[in-house]
Amino acid sequence: MSVYEEAYSTELKKYVSALEANYEYSKGNIKLGKFQCCDNCKFPLICANLKIDFTERLNTTKHRRPYFTPADRNARHSKNCNIKKRIVLRYDKKYEQSDTFLEEGKEFRVNYDPTNGLVINSSRPSTNSAISFQNNGNMKNSMKKKYNFQSKQVGTTKKHIIQSRNGFKDMVEIFTLYKMGILTDISLYDRNNNPLNFNSFFINTNRASKVSPFKIVDEGKNLFYYGQAYAHFSKKDKKIIILKFSNKVKINGKNIIAQPYTIIFPKLMQKSRRKGLYNELKKYAERFEKNKKVRDSYFTLFFRGSFEIYQGKYLRFNYSNSQLPIEKNIEIIPN
Repeated sequence: MSVYEEAYSTELKKYVSALEANYEYSKGNIKLGKFQCCDNCKFPLICANLKIDFTERLNTTKHRRPYFTPADRNARHSKNCNIKKRIVLRYDKKYEQSDTFLEEGKEFRVNYDPTNGLVINSSRPSTNSAISFQNNGNMKNSMKKKYNFQSKQVGTTKKHIIQSRNGFKDMVEIFTLYKMGILTDISLYDRNNNPLNFNSFFINTNRASKVSPFKIVDEGKNLFYYGQAYAHFSKKDKKIIILKFSNKVKINGKNIIAQPYTIIFPKLMQKSRRKGLYNELKKYAERFEKNKKVRDSYFTLFFRGSFEIYQGKYLRFNYSNSQLPIEKNIEIIPN
């Protein structure tokens, strides 16, 4: 997901794409490399790989093409920011139904409960894979009509059929926009219509608690896990990629501390129509192989599922409960 296709250059006093910024830098027209969200918002941006000479063929393989990214993750957009207004307006009238959540405008009902985490339905909808919400009267009539919810009522619970849409990528985008301070005026509810916050089901593997230097996670609990990650080639086969979180996590109640990982097979990625993601991971693996210390070798990984202990000491991605292949449960965002 790229929010900033263009940015406002404070030096050129105009909007430029990242590629244009790179070109202007090579001509000496940009020196400081200062960019912001738009002309009426001082949210700071940097142009990654601004100084790389992409006329050199070797650099096109060693480095990712220029792109804009926030210079300060704690910065906030101004109230009248044009970018923020445009995105918020897009969500104001948006209706969505997926395997993870229901959405009406800026209200989201996530198929989540505190004990089991995310309840991820099969990609093939049926009455058995329906998402259930307590019928406490909070759900809008327009939402009920839009999603054609079943009228059959069991006790105080109504069953709502979920379509085959994979909502993982959508929820990652919503969360990212929220963290960037763009999509902040939203309401989250769990499957029982109780208020919910992102910290309940988005777990940052980078952050350690005061109790432990490692993030403590529950084995087998389906959630959205995210954090700094990298990719490298398998020693046995260069086409196979190992995808791994950079930081170790600890399994709650067990003496297992490891970096969660999964194995990416090219044929499965192509079968799932994720060849583009495979190619991107391949480039990251090539950069990591050449230089493990540069920013370009790492990215933010999002994974939907849980972690399982393997051979008593490793942690593997476990996505079996989602009934969707790993290719449908991972997304990456450049640093």
